[in-house]
Amino acid sequence: MSTLRSLLVPSLLTLGAVGCAGAAPRTIDANYVARIRPGTTAHAEVRAWFGEPEDVVTTRDPRAVAAGCVEAWHWSHPTRETFQNLTVRFDRAGAVCDAYFSGAPRPRGEVTAVIARSMRSRLVASNGR
Repeated sequence: MSTLRSLLVPSLLTLGAVGCAGAAPRTIDANYVARIRPGTTAHAEVRAWFGEPEDVVTTRDPRAVAAGCVEAWHWSHPTRETFQNLTVRFDRAGAVCDAYFSGAPRPRGEVTAVIARSMRSRLVASNGR
């Protein structure tokens, strides 16, 4: 058991380090954001453009529900220059209802983590989750 552990642990650590080293920081491509069309753009297109969302929530915002939106997808990507957020809401048929994107200049230092937590909590609260 000890021999297996001594071989397995360094291997897993090496694989993890290689995976992290090769991962490029993701950003939200504003060109794809501009291609989002309410009523016509579908789940599959949005997923192809931006990848799997970080959050998928049932929309409980009364204004969104009144507009026919039932689900919200969210992505958040900090870069060196900006803190990008994208929220896309969908109707029951899987078509986009609306989308909100921001790429605000990123503050420096510890403030960034505080802002990220605050923005996430506001999104969750606005969707009733």
